Amino acid sequence: MGKQQFYTSLNNESMVRKDDKRIVFRGLLDGVMADICFCAALAYNEGNAMLCSRLQELNECCKAVMSAHVKGTEPVLPKIGGKDLKTLHEMSHDPGKFFGCGHFLPEPEQGLALAWLNVLRTGIRDAERACEEENQGIQNAMNWMSGAVFVMMCEQISLRK
Repeated sequence: MGKQQFYTSLNNESMVRKDDKRIVFRGLLDGVMADICFCAALAYNEGNAMLCSRLQELNECCKAVMSAHVKGTEPVLPKIGGKDLKTLHEMSHDPGKFFGCGHFLPEPEQGLALAWLNVLRTGIRDAERACEEENQGIQNAMNWMSGAVFVMMCEQISLRK
């Protein structure tokens, strides 16, 4: 018998309903990866190679999280801009110290890429909240990734000064 309409593969061994919380998390993570691609395209269009590179590294983090989720393992996360995600998360908590700016929301005149970074950050937070797993490593990774995006936002603001 083939796959039923409202079911999908959780792993190689089991099928679950498409509204299973684990599939919902994967769908949100897939959306985050789409947002990363869109933001990178905006950055590319604005001539911002550094931001494109950072976003490609963030996408590798998402792939590591997705792989770990499917395999039931802890994610092994690559660095972004030469820094591990835990360090970037710490930087996001004190942007004044590292970037000379406080917590902020982007303004329309600051460009599409910066505005979309904020959309991306909120998408990561949504995925993090949907991850009700025992795997603390995945929850930590999602939290650290949202911090990494805020650091990218701060970098962009500091470069414009």
